[in-house]
Amino acid sequence: MNKKIEKTRSEIRKTVARLQEYQQYLKELQGKLQQQEDEEIINQIRSMKEEGEDVLDLVDAFKKLKEEKKGETDYETKLD
Repeated sequence: MNKKIEKTRSEIRKTVARLQEYQQYLKELQGKLQQQEDEEIINQIRSMKEEGEDVLDLVDAFKKLKEEKKGETDYETKLD
């Protein structure tokens, strides 16, 4: 077989392998970010000394913010 073709096929296989590794790494980073954001929210809520309704309003605001961020993350992922 032509050496150029074989070399190109080899490069394709290497690139696919690297892409799979990076996709797995990206998933791990996204999970880590999600966990850190959740922990931050929990810590902020625990540190508050407000009435129950105010805390619920804060939780709702965090949920909305998180949904907006998730939409941005999905969009950024689609661009890649």
